[in-house]
Amino acid sequence: MGIAQACQLTNIKINMPTNSKGHTGIALDQGSTTAVTDVTIVGGAVGIRNWNQQVNFKSISFSKCTTRIFLTGGFVAVIQNATFDTCGLGIDGGSGGPPGSIIILDSTSMDSGPVIKYHDSSNDSGDRNNQIVIENLSHDGGNPIAVDSNGDTKLGSDQTVAPTSFSTVRPSGPSSTARSARATTAPPRSVERTASRIKRG
Repeated sequence: MGIAQACQLTNIKINMPTNSKGHTGIALDQGSTTAVTDVTIVGGAVGIRNWNQQVNFKSISFSKCTTRIFLTGGFVAVIQNATFDTCGLGIDGGSGGPPGSIIILDSTSMDSGPVIKYHDSSNDSGDRNNQIVIENLSHDGGNPIAVDSNGDTKLGSDQTVAPTSFSTVRPSGPSSTARSARATTAPPRSVERTASRIKRG
């Protein structure tokens, strides 16, 4: 299922085989979908695949998905009030193209795998387009909250600080020059780090 630019999808349920190796519930391949809200996704290899410029995923419930959200590109993805129940990987932001800013708000992960996999761009040169913010996450189980694209744990299940959000800046501020729709920055001279609290379930 796809969603057109400047449109939204709300109040539906998608059922797929729970042992699927190839089903995808919603595929947002390009454009600017405004919002996907009040959606329940059961089963499937991928619940939502996103390559939109910006989109708000609000009140999405995932159950028995192998990967809940696969981010293959884009600028900003806001995941708000999501529930991950008995799933594999939560948000895959480390296997496709640069996923832009990933913001996870007021969400719950129960009996599931890592909440997020991401590419740590803090040591990359040139342009970068990958920041992460986690706020008010309820998480249970022994699986880590965040792993990098190599599978190494960056935020364990027993920690109370969110994954660090990295961005490269000039001492005088970011450049206003844009290339390929991404902000151009100087080579790494300083790194801003921000962290949000995680509420343990």
